[in-house]
Amino acid sequence: MEKAYNPKQYEDEIYKKWENSGHFTPKCDPKKLVKERFTIPLPPPNANGSLHLGHASMLAYQDIMIRWHRMMGHETLWIPGTDHAGIQTQVVFERELEKNGKTRDDLGREEFYKQCFQFCMNNKSTITGQIRKMGSSCDWTRERFTLNEDMVEEVQKTFVQMYEDGLAYRGERIINWCVRCGTALSDIEVLHKDTPTKFYTIQYGPLQLSTVRPETKFGDTAVAVHPDDQRYQKYIDKKIDIETVLGVATIKVIADKRVDPEFGTGVVKITPAHDPLDFEIGRDHDCEIKQVINFDGTMNEKTGRFSGMKVQEARKEVVKELKKRGLLVKEEDYVSPLSICERCKNPIEPLISKQWFIKTPKLAKLAIAAVKNRDLKIIPEDFTKMYLRRLEEQKDWNISRQIWWGPSMPVWYCNDCNEIMVQMNEPKSCAKCQSNNLRKEKDTFDTWFSSGQWPYTILGGPKATKDFKYFYPTSVLETGWDILLIWVTRMVMLGCYRTGKSPFHTVYLHGLITDREGKKMSKSKGNGIDPLEMIPKYGTDALRLSMIIGTQPGQNLKLYEEKIANNRNFVNKLWNVARFVLSEGALHTMSTNDELLPNETLAEKWITSKTTRLISEVTTDLENYRFSQAAEKIYEFLWHDFADWYIEISKFQPNHQLTLEILETVLKLSHPFIPFVTEQIWHEFGHRDMLMIADWPRYNRRNQYPDEMEAFEQLQNIIIQLRDLRATYKISYSKTFPIYVLGNKKMNAEGKQIIERLARVTIEQGEQKGTKRLLNSMYEFTVDLSDLIDVVAEKQKAEKEIQELEQYIASIKKKLENESFVAHAPEQVVKQEREKLATAEEKRNAKQQELEELN
Repeated sequence: MEKAYNPKQYEDEIYKKWENSGHFTPKCDPKKLVKERFTIPLPPPNANGSLHLGHASMLAYQDIMIRWHRMMGHETLWIPGTDHAGIQTQVVFERELEKNGKTRDDLGREEFYKQCFQFCMNNKSTITGQIRKMGSSCDWTRERFTLNEDMVEEVQKTFVQMYEDGLAYRGERIINWCVRCGTALSDIEVLHKDTPTKFYTIQYGPLQLSTVRPETKFGDTAVAVHPDDQRYQKYIDKKIDIETVLGVATIKVIADKRVDPEFGTGVVKITPAHDPLDFEIGRDHDCEIKQVINFDGTMNEKTGRFSGMKVQEARKEVVKELKKRGLLVKEEDYVSPLSICERCKNPIEPLISKQWFIKTPKLAKLAIAAVKNRDLKIIPEDFTKMYLRRLEEQKDWNISRQIWWGPSMPVWYCNDCNEIMVQMNEPKSCAKCQSNNLRKEKDTFDTWFSSGQWPYTILGGPKATKDFKYFYPTSVLETGWDILLIWVTRMVMLGCYRTGKSPFHTVYLHGLITDREGKKMSKSKGNGIDPLEMIPKYGTDALRLSMIIGTQPGQNLKLYEEKIANNRNFVNKLWNVARFVLSEGALHTMSTNDELLPNETLAEKWITSKTTRLISEVTTDLENYRFSQAAEKIYEFLWHDFADWYIEISKFQPNHQLTLEILETVLKLSHPFIPFVTEQIWHEFGHRDMLMIADWPRYNRRNQYPDEMEAFEQLQNIIIQLRDLRATYKISYSKTFPIYVLGNKKMNAEGKQIIERLARVTIEQGEQKGTKRLLNSMYEFTVDLSDLIDVVAEKQKAEKEIQELEQYIASIKKKLENESFVAHAPEQVVKQEREKLATAEEKRNAKQQELEELN
């Protein structure tokens, strides 16, 4: 083995061997349904860029599950792929065109689609390379893209079936319209950003009302008050004359419980064409719908001289005119939740438009039943409430998009009689009037409608393909908690509708990755970590481990470069331990029953028991999705139990074969977490077969030795006390000194040897006066410090340190006794002061104990 492990030297070559071995590709034999199967559909990254840390985290979790199940002997399938990502990709690609001074209109629809497709293919090549870099053991023979012809066909079939079932319809409703992207958006594609603006109070005849959008007043068709608001009872159901910037108009006053009497003056204008709530109120009160903003974000002809102005410009001009006419009562600073496009970050305009909708509430019942019938489990369980609440509040889903990039809708219209035809094949003539004057729908599907069908379409379903019959429903969907409501709910709804089953049995949600302060990473803040920079520097294994250790399901993870460097140290530790084991001359012999070799000594029985317990606990943790706990236990065992204790003992009590067997067990347990270094060490040990297909270690209760475990831990306790003694008094490790066993108990030769060799002492029988005592439940020892240290000097030093600590403790107590400080200081600052006090008191008590012993 090389002296140091260099990831760059091994990783690419190892991955090629894995991929070429065929072990990523499971056998699909529907006749052998007895064998347990495990399937993960990779949440497809958007094919418009490259992977970030969130993707790297997702890949690490999923590969751990896949590799573990493969070693368990299960038929394991992990299907990779990418998402065309509809509007987001169109926005990204249009920016690329802008760099060359072009627009999509310059290319035309067909050429734009062709070039955008190639753009995605180029990015897909980069993305799949990055997925491989993370060590992901995906089945590349089944790689998918959401615009694969067979997948698009199934998406279209779903829509046709929904139309036939009365679940899909075309209607005119108020929708979120992105002026920049030129398309409708669903509610989950809209972000809400608190934005400083102005709050205007305007005179409306005898009433005053407040608004942040005076430019939409041209579309007002009523004013509303709360029915219980006593201030306005005499106006309810009456018509009032109001002066506007375009002259005098008459408007009706209505009463509605949805009006907040505490908002502004308690009077609100009702503009059904430009506000979702106003649309609902207006519909219920039969108000006229009057649209005054065009789809390009300009004011239309109904706004008089303001026609053609952009919305922001019109707002300024309307306010000027209101002031001029004496109609602006007051203008105040205000913070309003501005609706912006998730993709391009431009403001959204609520507009009336004809769109295609899905009756989601009916589908939501299927997804709710999946959880309540225990066909679907969400981890962590706390997110189940969020999942159910979103489904219970579902409104009809707008699935049509006015963009060029995405699956086309299988819809045709008759230009003569306006008949709508929804079918898979293009009609030759109108089904109603037989006219052949037809036009095809230009809209495309919302990307979430197609990606929502990912789990079954990647398996060729819902047709009865071999893969669909053998691997569906899939086992686990692993993804970030932030897309539970956006994506997961929709996959369950659509999966239950098309297949009659939840598309997966378990949803595991990981948290988001933040910097060390818990802040979101971003390029602009300069706190981001690029996984492609970390891998060459520290290795893939170190990065993977850093994104697993210290995490809990659904909770955010703080990640920083030092953490990755620390986990690289663990990878190096494993490599160095392996080098030592091989240098000791241990020869590999294949284990046929996966059991550890017989043990004779106390240390051997202890390490065998620890290894057996480790197998049991790691297996249980993985079964229960406790990935961090499993990794932490392996880390602790290798670094401390095996390397710090057993390897040191093996230097004078050698059992090369047992040492090798235990290390190979550690390699197997570690492989799902750190696959590259473990695979290389496995190869260095002379194995012909790959570690990735080795059998997972099995728990054997016969390899537990509880009495020997306790006895060995007693020895450890004494050795640790002796090491602490050396550290406290700076006694050189080259100096050997005697310790004395009190009483008539004699130590057995093995225990005596372990303490003497690891603590560098000699053990003698008999009591010495004026000595430091070392205790455990089996033996009591004393140490004569007078021959080792300057007792007087150490006493003076301890007394001085106690005095300084007392002064420090008094100063903190004084601060914490100050009621003003506790009441007004930030909670975190007060907490830190209390922690400082507890630490200082602990140090003082330890020093007082030390002084007592010196006396």
